[in-house]
Amino acid sequence: MPAQPKALAKRLPAGDMMDAVVVKAEERKFHDVYSGEVSMSCAAPPEVIYEILADLRTHVVWGGQTNRMHQRLLTIEAPDEPATVGTTFQSVGYTSHGLWHDRSEVTQATPSSVFEFTTNGTMQSRPPFHGEWIHRYEIEPDGAGSTINYRCRWQLTKSVGDRPRLRRSVFCQLVLPTIWETGLRGLADMAAARWNGSGSEG
Repeated sequence: MPAQPKALAKRLPAGDMMDAVVVKAEERKFHDVYSGEVSMSCAAPPEVIYEILADLRTHVVWGGQTNRMHQRLLTIEAPDEPATVGTTFQSVGYTSHGLWHDRSEVTQATPSSVFEFTTNGTMQSRPPFHGEWIHRYEIEPDGAGSTINYRCRWQLTKSVGDRPRLRRSVFCQLVLPTIWETGLRGLADMAAARWNGSGSEG
């Protein structure tokens, strides 16, 4: 039975939740690049959604605390001010296989429109393995609200790439979109609650 998030978090190095296993870059061998996308409607306008995305501290709430999936964010170390291109942050994510220690950088930040960041991560397993991701959120006006489009491209040194083709297909086409949709729903719910609480008209 997989360890629970709280138990796993207690195993993190004291004083530094973000320490990652260091493996020489030349020892990493990535598999094929994978990609996927999901969309979600939101009652809030684009500027409210973007404001939440740019406030990196909120990610651990809508992508972690309100997310009960087996893959979610546990901790984040990020600046207090809104993220812009070049902003870096660190996070720890939980999966049923172990903890991901991630280091990310914002690569596009267009207010009310696009928020994108790249991530390099290491899972503390034996042996450790690594991943690279591009996370892209595109926000479009939709009536009085918005549509959030999330796109992801990633590659791993093992796991998905090592699985039989059918298992890879199920994981990429069914499992991951379900996880992404749960995260987007948390983002959309937070944005709608903020918008409703701001005294929006109509």
